[in-house]
Amino acid sequence: MKVLMQISGNLVAFILLATVVRVANRRLEKRDQFYKLFIGACRLVLAALFLEALVCVLDGRSSAWVKNLLQILFTMLYMLPPVLAWLWVLLARALTDDGCQSNRLMSICWFPVSVSLGMALFSAHFHWLFFIDDSNVYHRGSLFPVFLMITAGCLLMGFVVLVRHRSTQLRGDFTLLGSIYLFPLLGGALQVLFCGVLLMWSLTAGSLMIMYMYLQERMIQIDSLTGALTRLSFGQHFSKMAGKCRKEPIGILFLDLDEFKAINDRYGHLEGDAALRAFSEIVRSQLRKSDVFARLGGDEFVIVASVGGQEDLQAIKRKIESALEGYNQTSHKPYRLECSIGSKVFDNYFRVQAALADVDRLMYEQKQAKKAV
Repeated sequence: MKVLMQISGNLVAFILLATVVRVANRRLEKRDQFYKLFIGACRLVLAALFLEALVCVLDGRSSAWVKNLLQILFTMLYMLPPVLAWLWVLLARALTDDGCQSNRLMSICWFPVSVSLGMALFSAHFHWLFFIDDSNVYHRGSLFPVFLMITAGCLLMGFVVLVRHRSTQLRGDFTLLGSIYLFPLLGGALQVLFCGVLLMWSLTAGSLMIMYMYLQERMIQIDSLTGALTRLSFGQHFSKMAGKCRKEPIGILFLDLDEFKAINDRYGHLEGDAALRAFSEIVRSQLRKSDVFARLGGDEFVIVASVGGQEDLQAIKRKIESALEGYNQTSHKPYRLECSIGSKVFDNYFRVQAALADVDRLMYEQKQAKKAV
């Protein structure tokens, strides 16, 4: 009964997390890189919850085969935290990819994670992280504090990346994502301080359940066809950026795909969807991480960017038009991807709807001018 009470948290966390994985496999977008990392982390934590419960059942049982089995189980259990820490760093990279900074982060973490895996793999022989005494009772090894610092350091590094990119996230998103990193740290600290208390993996499972909430929210925020923000989430991001216009100018571009109806009518809606995806990828490739790109509906898109002035905004416009022309020259499609763009810089307080109506009007004027030629 005492062992059952000890592992009850693991059992509950295992059942709940397994249920989340089953639901996620049905509802989430499987091609998404963040989804793949999430599922990988879930499977790792499920394995850890099972192994931890099993070693609690076997710990202290007097039998030669039990000692050998415990050494194998503890070796596997100690190999999981470095892998988890590595996955957490990959999650931070997927959420806030910033080029060379992310590559530097991966290089920094790779060596200590490898060292931790090596210590875990050979601890059964050298007793670095753990050893099993003659009574088949588990004890921590002499290098356990080093292992602990390495794992916690990698988790903290992922959290620091989130903090550094906090300005690009909505307040609710940062709270959710921050707890993903802090829960394993809290659980690990309590488990180290109070030997026999199993909290690290159950709290990590809780953080993954929170991560599932974030993935569900992303499905609402991100347009599944184009990868752009939806109209709903755009309003939140736009309002946040609009509040900064007194410190630095805000540029708005309203984009409308030319002759999109003709593409649908002549080549079918599947080709029309392909055209929208290609257009969105081309536009996003020309934008900075801090720029907001959203699909308002149909073939209408909007970009909101912090700019130094009108020249910066025109530079964004020219880059998009040049990228579209490059695509048209190499795509071998029976149609061209072109768009009309209305743009304007705002350097003081403005109403969101009025600003969108203004750039929409400018876009329509450009579209009419093209037809008149």
